[in-house]
Amino acid sequence: MNTSTAFLSLCLSRSSVHSPVWKLVKPCAYSGVIFADKPEVKVTRKEDYDGMETLICRVGGFYPKEIDITWTKDGEVWMQDVFHGLVSPNSDGTYYTWRSVTVDPKESERYKCHVEHDGLPNPVDVAWEEPGESIEEKVG
Repeated sequence: MNTSTAFLSLCLSRSSVHSPVWKLVKPCAYSGVIFADKPEVKVTRKEDYDGMETLICRVGGFYPKEIDITWTKDGEVWMQDVFHGLVSPNSDGTYYTWRSVTVDPKESERYKCHVEHDGLPNPVDVAWEEPGESIEEKVG
């Protein structure tokens, strides 16, 4: 029995037999990173009263809790006018959080939400897109 298996056995033995197994394993498993849930990333926007706009990067459904989220402008980390929420638990044992950045609407396409997490094979960069906009509409 390796260390991860022993740790998992100990976690399960201390848990209620009435709880779903995945809920029992997640809180105990991070030290051995038995599995990770991939974050869902979505960027939305809202117009501000002063003519600026706020881009909001919503990240949810991820496990473990540790996650790195940054805004980039033209590929460089951007920290000006960035706000963030706490990483909070969902009822299913995963987590969610958000980051926002206030930008000039003329430059919003230059910003991307950059996310790094154990559940992702590679970091992801997500930009805001007009609702209903497709690749064909952008190219054609």
